[in-house]
Amino acid sequence: MSVQSDERSMQIVLIDDNEAYCESMRQSLSLHQIDCHYSTHAEEGLALLGTGHCEAALIDIMLGSISGIDLLKEIKRKKPELPVIMITGYGTIETAVESIKYGAFDYIQKPIRFEKLLRLLATISRLNELDNERSSLKEKVLRQAPPIISKNKAIEALLLQMKKLALANLPVLITGENGTGKELFAQHLHLRSPRGHREMVTVNCAALTEGLLDNELFGHEKGAYTGAVSDHVGLFEKAHNNTLFLDEIGDMSLSTQAKILRVLQNQEIRKVGSSKTIKIDVNIIAATNKNLETLIEQGKFREDLYYRLKAAHLKIPPLRDRREDIVPLTEYFLASYSKEHKKPITGITSEVQDLFLAYHWPGNVRELRNCIHYACTMTSDSILHIQELPADILSIRNLPSERQGAFELSEKEIIVKTLQRFHYNKSKCARHLHISRSTLYNKLLRYGIEG
Repeated sequence: MSVQSDERSMQIVLIDDNEAYCESMRQSLSLHQIDCHYSTHAEEGLALLGTGHCEAALIDIMLGSISGIDLLKEIKRKKPELPVIMITGYGTIETAVESIKYGAFDYIQKPIRFEKLLRLLATISRLNELDNERSSLKEKVLRQAPPIISKNKAIEALLLQMKKLALANLPVLITGENGTGKELFAQHLHLRSPRGHREMVTVNCAALTEGLLDNELFGHEKGAYTGAVSDHVGLFEKAHNNTLFLDEIGDMSLSTQAKILRVLQNQEIRKVGSSKTIKIDVNIIAATNKNLETLIEQGKFREDLYYRLKAAHLKIPPLRDRREDIVPLTEYFLASYSKEHKKPITGITSEVQDLFLAYHWPGNVRELRNCIHYACTMTSDSILHIQELPADILSIRNLPSERQGAFELSEKEIIVKTLQRFHYNKSKCARHLHISRSTLYNKLLRYGIEG
């Protein structure tokens, strides 16, 4: 019997204080395409687990210097995903059962029934293969998802936070203005999670009335109301073992908010028209462009739901606060729409770049994307010109002076970088810029630069 579905040998580590027993196991397992590396000491065994690829560990519960349970805890601390099988003798069954509480995959009793051990290892091998397939699928889907493009430190911090949150089964609240990319961040968070091999389930809470939203989220039973001629499966049921994205949760009614809170607390739902509860395993990501604290003060949002969601909070800054991202985003959208329109558009004029850097982008990244899309549609050249931009971008209300605005932005960046270079010594900074100290102070006040 081979435990592997391919020609590769399975790699395991055995930790047992009986060397003769270990050697016998090594020889027997080698006949079944299993490479067994063993140690008779706990410390050496831990070191073995840290060298090379190991797919499972076998540990004797009675090790002498350290208990098998303590060793199991240490292994799970260092390698939480590693399957561990505990080996128990007569009289230690209770301890073996206890080991399951601490994360052991299973236990097996001496004298070992070899066929049972092989079946356990075959199960572990298959689960490892499925995990690898799932990881490969997630990576493929992640590569197909639109990227999050940023050089901004606040966004970089959010991405680092997302990597950690993705591994935790926690509800997440994403806030930010319209067009900042809340759904894109939710998508990336989902794709990096253990549920990421499935397509995230999404609903826009602002697009449905209270009754329709309840029906969409929780489903209904046949006869629940006039017109309910058959059972309807809601989005929570569809999102079992998956992620449900509640977009614009700030527009949700208080009644529906209470039901969402119960789902978060109990992981169960009740269909419209039913008295039965259904257990579910769903992780919730919620997003809103509204100030939920203000809505709480106005009695329009539940405080308990807010704090339940706010434990993991991603706040996306507006594009005007991450101007260093404007040019990289422009280049990305330009390449994308150039390909879509089959036009060899290679860039934008310096005038367009100055305008983009000076404009305040009330519609954020979405407005920039739509602007590039429109200009790519209108242009007949390989370079985007200012006359091909939408009229509202050129509006005098939005941009009193393109050149002056761009100059002021550039000047502010130069001053900030010079201050940093000279450790905020204003005399050295002024001399380097060939201006007086009083002029420098005026510019610091004008641009709101602290230091």
